[in-house]
Amino acid sequence: MSSSSVAASPNRGAQTTLYLVEGKDLIAMDYTGKSDPFICVMVIEPGKKARQIYQSEVIEQTLTPTWNESVRIKNTFLQDEGVVFRFDLYDKDAFSNDYMGHFEIPVTEMKKSFDKWFPLLPKKGKKASTVSGALKIKCVAQGDAVDTREMVAQASLKIKAGEYVAATALLKEASEHGNHTAKRDLALLLKEGKGEEKDPMEARRLLTQASKNGDAVAENCLGYMKHYGIGGTKNLIEAKEHYEIAANADLAAGKYNLGYAYFTGAGVQQDYEKARQYFGDAAEVCYPPALNNLGFCYQFGLGGDKDVKEAVSCYEKAVFRDYAPAMVNLGQYKQFVVGGKEGEQEAKKLYEQALELENDNPQAWFCLGLCLELGVGGEEPDLDKAKKAYEAANKYGESEGEKALKRLRRGGAKKRERSLSSRGGDKKNQKNRPSKKLTLSTSSAQGKRGHRRTRSVGTSEDKDKEKEKEKEKLKAPASPQMRGRGK
Repeated sequence: MSSSSVAASPNRGAQTTLYLVEGKDLIAMDYTGKSDPFICVMVIEPGKKARQIYQSEVIEQTLTPTWNESVRIKNTFLQDEGVVFRFDLYDKDAFSNDYMGHFEIPVTEMKKSFDKWFPLLPKKGKKASTVSGALKIKCVAQGDAVDTREMVAQASLKIKAGEYVAATALLKEASEHGNHTAKRDLALLLKEGKGEEKDPMEARRLLTQASKNGDAVAENCLGYMKHYGIGGTKNLIEAKEHYEIAANADLAAGKYNLGYAYFTGAGVQQDYEKARQYFGDAAEVCYPPALNNLGFCYQFGLGGDKDVKEAVSCYEKAVFRDYAPAMVNLGQYKQFVVGGKEGEQEAKKLYEQALELENDNPQAWFCLGLCLELGVGGEEPDLDKAKKAYEAANKYGESEGEKALKRLRRGGAKKRERSLSSRGGDKKNQKNRPSKKLTLSTSSAQGKRGHRRTRSVGTSEDKDKEKEKEKEKLKAPASPQMRGRGK
């Protein structure tokens, strides 16, 4: 242990921990000659029925699985010498799980640490030939355990300071001692590649373990990874289930992500009303993504009454909390609805503010490019800067950026407007003049930040028709966020 670690205080807050290490020589249960084993840890208290306290991951297609999972044992179990822990091994099947053997460890054996193999036993009345192999279990007794809470607290400070390598070392050590909060925080660092190279598969594995300990943030993060297929297969139904657990634990990010699932119909039937309800619940604690999406629902009357004033209020609250997507949405409202010199100037400042926070924000770059192209707020057009802004928008994933670049290559919106005016201003030509007030459209479902997207310059005569078309093609206002504050 390094000298900087805070793990040297044994017993204070420590718990006895069991480690499900590995298995060997297991019986083949599938036609492939392999099995898909997992362990159920049961506690049997005197005079009570056995109840499950932990279930391991399923290790697919193997007879020599490795789990390396930990189970922290409550001190109340250790106080009754009549308590027995039973380890049941099963083969995972689609319709029913097949029994592969079991063994028991009396609580009295957990007074001291051990690391040994336990042979699997058949059910009573069954032949021994129906099972084979053994499982390796490691026990770190309470007297030998260390209090990992201080390690996790110190790692949190390191993360805030940007010292990810030091934080990773602390979290790894705490994880090895069975601290599930450490596993969760380590998973988040591994997913982002902070402190070590990116390892989404290991991140997902750690989150799976942490979620089994009732960690709402881990549930939410695991749902996110399954939502997008990060570190494993994509599973929208399971992602929604994880979001529900996090939401029921009163985690704002869980409520928001569950709302997003209902908004898009991801793993559940699309329901704008429920989406708006969950966005509203998360917005009660001023969770910025929820405020932004709730504002979107109010602005377009999705899942309830339309209320533009309330929409603006939601955007402003999210802007106050430095949420870039809301700055783009509020900017578009100022530019295209409020209008005028003052509204356009405020919009441009909001786009610039959003880019200071998120320089890779494609919608902010596109909107800023439009301001520079048209010369809003009384400013002269700057096509060179507009081109750079559109190039950035296109680079970061805004498809309208490429269309805007093509328009600039044809001379730009202002040049075309002057050309039309020089023809005499007849009604036929005026009909094709581009309008500064663009159609407000929906947000990008492909990005991960949740902005509304503007379309390329359209005619003022078609504005109302375009609005109606866009309402019929509404997409999601934002993608799920990995983390957030709970109440």
